[in-house]
Order: sequence, then structure tokens, then C-alpha cells
Amino acid sequence: NIYAPDVNPYLKLVIDHDYILLSNNERGLRACDVSAICSLAVSTKHLQEQIGEKGVGFKSVFAASNQPTLISHAWKFAFHVPGSDEMAYITPRWIADETVLARVRDRIANEPLDT
Repeated sequence: NIYAPDVNPYLKLVIDHDYILLSNNERGLRACDVSAICSLAVSTKHLQEQIGEKGVGFKSVFAASNQPTLISHAWKFAFHVPGSDEMAYITPRWIADETVLARVRDRIANEPLDT
């Protein structure tokens, strides 16, 4: 994760009946990060600077959800894995603001520094 120099990094976990929301105060996703998330064995991380560099870390979220959604500033997309279509693990579906669960949208609006 990339943070502004004057920021103390934090991670917030919200568990709700309909969703689990992880948010932090990093600078947010870059185009190269989105490309890596939507690929296999591709990483933007550098050995010994950050944990993980094999390009499979994000894919572990599918053990907890068959429809993880990422919202990071202008980036808003989800993956939907209904069955055994392996391409669904790397094919994003771009989402509009109105399709984001209202409670999540409100929380993000009230805490704009989180990504």
C-alpha cells in the first residue's frame, strides 16, 4: 500500500449483516494495481519492500466472497463468480454508484479519506 508521507496507516474492518467492509487511508488504487488484480501471477509489489509479490494475494478473497467489490476513489468494480467460470476471477465488472449498497455508499461518503 502507498501512503502519503504524513499519514499514519490504518485499516478499518466493518462487519455488517450484508457485507464486510475493509477500508484504509492509503492513496488508493493505481491503474497498474487494477491491472495486477485482474491478472494472474502479476504484481506491482517489489521484493522485500512489501509483503507479497507473487500476484495471488487478492485472489484469496474468493474464499470468503463470490462477489468481492473494490471501491477506491474513481475505481469501482466487482468480480462475480457464480460457478466454475475461471475467467470470472480476473474479469472485472465495472459498477455504477447506484449499484453499491446504500449503507456502504453512505459510509464511504461520510469517511472520504478511506479508500
